Amino acid sequence: MDSRLHLVVVAVLGVVLSATALVEAANGGHPEFGQEKLELETVPPNPGTLVNRTPQELIHEFPQLEGLEPAVDQKDLPMILQKAGENVAAYFHNFVSTSATEDVLQQRLRPDGKVQGSLKQRFQYLLVAPPGKGEVEVQEYRMNKKGRPAHQKVLWGGVLTLRFASMPAHFHPSLQEQSRYSYLGKQKIDGHDTCVVAFAQNPIAARYQEKLVRLSGTYVIFLEGIAWIDSATFQIIRLHTEMLPGQSVESLQSQTTDIKFDEVQFEGIPVKFWLPKEVVVSDQWADCSLRNVHAYSDYKLYASQTKIISDGVTP
Repeated sequence: MDSRLHLVVVAVLGVVLSATALVEAANGGHPEFGQEKLELETVPPNPGTLVNRTPQELIHEFPQLEGLEPAVDQKDLPMILQKAGENVAAYFHNFVSTSATEDVLQQRLRPDGKVQGSLKQRFQYLLVAPPGKGEVEVQEYRMNKKGRPAHQKVLWGGVLTLRFASMPAHFHPSLQEQSRYSYLGKQKIDGHDTCVVAFAQNPIAARYQEKLVRLSGTYVIFLEGIAWIDSATFQIIRLHTEMLPGQSVESLQSQTTDIKFDEVQFEGIPVKFWLPKEVVVSDQWADCSLRNVHAYSDYKLYASQTKIISDGVTP
């Protein structure tokens, strides 16, 4: 049986040497649970990352940067990282358990980009901040209408991706020293004036990691990316990530994730949250291309709880 058919991509905090991993069944059956064997792929010490390239170079490569006004220097970067970091820290500190409707479309693509196969599913998606856990950990679960763990199917040859609500952790103050950053410039996008910042994880220091789970083992993937940060509120409104150059993860050649965040206000909660609204994950394997589209709607408080609220950045 081809182990590539059993795949989940997650983002986690910390290196776990022995833990329970979620492994999806290739035949679309129930997920199975197995013991994790973590394997760290060798990454060159100084790969050519996004932070090493000029804004002009990146504009030609990334359509998302159309209209970017390139930065002439890096003098604004410390301020942007400080204020965005304060918001991210407040986000995790204030986080309240919530649920949403998640619509997932898994697609397998032909070489010409046309869809060869697809699978649609709908879940109740739970986001939970467990007490006593780490500062940047949000637990995420897929449930059915009865509030029980959902029967999650996987498209043949496909993947099932999850855990996007924690992705702003790349800018958390306690994790910033584990990445490098570059201020790219200003851009108007999705109705926001934004500061655009590139980042790249340091594989030696990074604790916040993406994991790729297969029957052959669990692989750590280090990331680089681009964040669009509102220049007035310093909230992250869009995030693009991809594999750090120089990694070798079996036949996975590339992976990109694009997340759009939306402002959510819960009744009785004095602060607003920026939660995933739409996510597109694209994987290029040696023998196929895969795409997952996640749409989140109807966010609601899942359970009443009392927390001390931190203000974050005041515009």
